[in-house]
Amino acid sequence: MWESWVDPGQLADILEKAIKAISEGNDVFVGTKTGSGKSMTYESFPVIKPGSTVLVIAPLLTIMSEQSEKLQKLGFKATYIGKNVSENEVIEQGKYDFVFGSPEVLVGDTKWREILKSDVYQKHMALIVVDETHTVVVMSIFINIFFVDSLFMYSDYRRVPNENDANNLTKSVLNFLWKYF
Repeated sequence: MWESWVDPGQLADILEKAIKAISEGNDVFVGTKTGSGKSMTYESFPVIKPGSTVLVIAPLLTIMSEQSEKLQKLGFKATYIGKNVSENEVIEQGKYDFVFGSPEVLVGDTKWREILKSDVYQKHMALIVVDETHTVVVMSIFINIFFVDSLFMYSDYRRVPNENDANNLTKSVLNFLWKYF
């Protein structure tokens, strides 16, 4: 049913617009089908802005592992928090193009919150990505713990989300992230 509102021929246009928007410093929400290339929007960022770090918040270790391996094969420096204790120091120094972490670690662990507030990350962290935002794990953590006063819900689940809905969700997520990081 939802495929009727996304023409597969337009996906390249959607991704191109998203990449252009993030390169111009705009907030972006990309919601397309699995395998459509959404990840390319943030994967392109270190090419657009060399020397920057992209923080990717993902709900599952398997996603973090697969994505960081894929990016390493493409020549990027990528890892995830919790992969290897010996990598933590390198992560703290901001030596990666991509750092993946779970919401529980990035928000729930004071150490990692402080690292992300450090001068190194404030200087180099140019993009924060919330991957798999539709998952119950990520959204339930954000909603139950942090979005008590700014809950975003669709009143009609059959209605196709529009640009204002995406903008409101993006603003809520980003306001949360900037408040805690």
